[in-house]
Amino acid sequence: MKQLNFLILFFIVIYSSFSQESENSFDSLIYKASTRGSFLFLKVTTETALYKTNEKEKSFKVSTKDQKRLLDLLNEIEFAEIQKYKAPTDNHSTDRAKQAEFLLIKGGNKYKSSIFDDGNPPHELKKIINAMMSCVK
Repeated sequence: MKQLNFLILFFIVIYSSFSQESENSFDSLIYKASTRGSFLFLKVTTETALYKTNEKEKSFKVSTKDQKRLLDLLNEIEFAEIQKYKAPTDNHSTDRAKQAEFLLIKGGNKYKSSIFDDGNPPHELKKIINAMMSCVK
């Protein structure tokens, strides 16, 4: 009987550790901004950050501190609501700003924002985008 209880407890512990690991991770965070003749692409995973513009491409290692900050900020976001977040300005529609978008890929699911002005994301995404940018400094 003790062995059965031990096995049950063992499987519960193993299952909970796997489920926590999957909750505390993401596949990638992507930020894209573009206008005629100019673009910026930033892709952050838990290990690397890839930064591309018209002129250059550079890869960076994501520090443990940055990983934790990104995960903490992701926990503040309702993934299913990302598409509904409203941009504070609409200058991209008249070419006064690059149009930008944010994409979160987690567990095979994609959560994409609506289009917003580069440098002026919806309030709910501002911290996570700034944290992404700090990974490439």
